[in-house]
Amino acid sequence: MRPALTSLKHSVRLLGLGNTIALLLQKQLKKKHYHRMLEEVLSSKTIASFRGLGRGEAEAPYSSTTERNAIIARAEAMCHDENRFFTFPYTLHGIDRPWNYDPIEKKYWPERHYTESELHAADTPNDVKIVWEINRFKDLPTLAQAAALTKEIKYRDEIEHRILSWIADNPFANSINWASSLEIAIRLVSWTTVVELLQRAGMRMDARDAIGRSVWQQAKYLAQDLSLDKIVRSNHLIGEAAGLFVTSHAWEYPEANEHREIARRILEKEIADQTYADGSTKESSTWYHQFVANFFQIVERVAIGSGQPMSELFLDRLSRMESFLEAMRPNAHSKDANNIVRIGDADDGWAIFFEGGEQQKWLDSVFGTSSRVYTPTSLFPIGGYAALRAGDSYSAMRAGPFGMGGDGFSSHAHDDCLSPILYLQNIPVLVDPGTYVYNGAQAKRKEYRAVEAHNSVEIDSLDRAEQKLNFGWKTIRPDASLLEAGSDDRESWCSAIFGESRKWHKRTIRLEASRFVIMDTVDFEPRKEPVSVKWHFHLAPRWKLVTTQSDNMRFQSGDEELQVRVTGKISSLSTAQYSFSPSYLREEMATVILAESLLHTGEIIFSFELLSGRE
Repeated sequence: MRPALTSLKHSVRLLGLGNTIALLLQKQLKKKHYHRMLEEVLSSKTIASFRGLGRGEAEAPYSSTTERNAIIARAEAMCHDENRFFTFPYTLHGIDRPWNYDPIEKKYWPERHYTESELHAADTPNDVKIVWEINRFKDLPTLAQAAALTKEIKYRDEIEHRILSWIADNPFANSINWASSLEIAIRLVSWTTVVELLQRAGMRMDARDAIGRSVWQQAKYLAQDLSLDKIVRSNHLIGEAAGLFVTSHAWEYPEANEHREIARRILEKEIADQTYADGSTKESSTWYHQFVANFFQIVERVAIGSGQPMSELFLDRLSRMESFLEAMRPNAHSKDANNIVRIGDADDGWAIFFEGGEQQKWLDSVFGTSSRVYTPTSLFPIGGYAALRAGDSYSAMRAGPFGMGGDGFSSHAHDDCLSPILYLQNIPVLVDPGTYVYNGAQAKRKEYRAVEAHNSVEIDSLDRAEQKLNFGWKTIRPDASLLEAGSDDRESWCSAIFGESRKWHKRTIRLEASRFVIMDTVDFEPRKEPVSVKWHFHLAPRWKLVTTQSDNMRFQSGDEELQVRVTGKISSLSTAQYSFSPSYLREEMATVILAESLLHTGEIIFSFELLSGRE
């Protein structure tokens, strides 16, 4: 079936025939208004003026010596054109049109009009994510943090230089950096944040007409290109609306009032539609949950500053989202912004990023504090997530809907149900292999999303989920289910089942302070022949195999020793190498434990114990 017909089929399934027709009409109307907007902006001389957010602290927040030094060191490096995106360096000097240059492929994005549905071509780089990441200006607030801490004008000058350089390099609607409304939204949040911080430090930059004009152009473009015409609305619409909300409150321009109301309506609706009532993510990605929660946190604070707080439903759902985020942090004491288990896609994206490790403190300082409180919890039965803790040990596992939208969609989901992640005494043991890439390497994209890439169990009689590259799934698994969960003074536990094997398989995990047990109970007794069952357990890269026997293995990491034991009818137990991706386009080799058996009925138990050098 052709892609367009397949998409139409999925739309009718999700929305119904009447709503699908309405959506198609909306797409046509949006296209008409979009082209009208392009003409209006080019013929107008409107300039947005900065009025500020009117909330937050007048002075930079207190920073420890370590944090202050980290901020200033990064800002100094940027002043010397030592920049980074993801984990890669890039430069702005000595390159023609640097904001349209892919430093990995060393290739330019041609100057022309793009749309989000028409990006890659024979004359473009392979992965638009690279250039977009640079053009989000994720690191720009670092310069403003340094200016706020030191009051040194050179950091303001560097900010101004970079923004004006971007404007010169990206004529309105005529470069790759106008193609995605989400990218525009993130860029506007970053620009607004730095102007706010500079103004509080007594450094005005917003008087430059070129900056005010570009802000208005981007806001107009963003408002007309919102992802309201998608069959399944995702984090893109949340980010777009949040960017419009922040910009229309901080900047004065003719459409600001209209934009504020549009953005508020979208945000109030999408926070309920895109998260479960228990606060867990519908996109089946913990990192994207953090991404949209960050947008909502900014929106809540800006709304308070405007004198029109968000609704009680919004605030309650955001509190539950924060409870979910807290449950997904392996180290309950760490303030590291990356301290979150990675389930599903993770691309290191942020609504706003502050250098130094104190994200929440700077968020409160710039946008104002929140008076909400959330109640910590570890079980999210609607989304199907469970977080187990025992002392400093931690495990998380999901067993709910496969992804948002079901067949044909589920864009950021991986085939990772019933795949536990494990930390013993804050040491990573079982990990999610990561994401690695979105575009430009289909084999790698497929590899990292597949069931074999996760700490799961394969049963050969069950249908498999089928990927749609580079995003989405043609067919998905039926919803998995959490059965029970609990804890006492010694251990925490939960059990779950796959949706397609309710009668045949149950997985139970149990966590103690230094020991973790996975028990798979199978019952294929009605079958004439035994069923093939395969296990994959992906160890963190730090662990190196020391010894192996028929039913146990030992691994070493510095002074720490990990013992893995297997109880039950296993026909083979071995190790192999797999590719672990700690961040976008980075990978390193690590060890995966493989086991296989032909079973009718019984229990297979895998025990992971941290020996810490004990004999």
